[in-house]
Amino acid sequence: MKSDRSLLWAVSLLGASFILSLGLYLLLPGHWVRTVLRFPHEITHSLVPEARSLSFGWDQEHNIELLTREILLGPARHDHLRLFARQAELRAVLWRNGVVYVDLKRDSLIPDADVVFSPAVALKVLKATLMDNFGGISDVRISVEGEPPGGNYVDKG
Repeated sequence: MKSDRSLLWAVSLLGASFILSLGLYLLLPGHWVRTVLRFPHEITHSLVPEARSLSFGWDQEHNIELLTREILLGPARHDHLRLFARQAELRAVLWRNGVVYVDLKRDSLIPDADVVFSPAVALKVLKATLMDNFGGISDVRISVEGEPPGGNYVDKG
């Protein structure tokens, strides 16, 4: 009789710790995901990959926002150049039915000495990076302060 209670107590404790662990795993955000960003190489100006590990959670929209902010921050390696100006900022990210809407501040596209690509090319790289790193995205639509990006860019590359 006493051994039955001890066994029941041990199994109950083991089950409770499993449920607690599973709950924490599901509720606490963040598991590290390897992502690949592309930046221009300092000498050749060709796009080269840069791997980063980002803490992704369950909210796909938040994950897309996190990766977009990483792209705007620029490269971590010293031999890579930026895609966007240092003043680049993200206004909003929405993910609806497989389409990602990214809205940037106007300062993101101003000329910068460290930026070798035109804003049009940088926006294409941003779109390709988001589509490469997230499954289920059918399209990426980028706007600048709510308006479609204009075509009056000076091509620097």
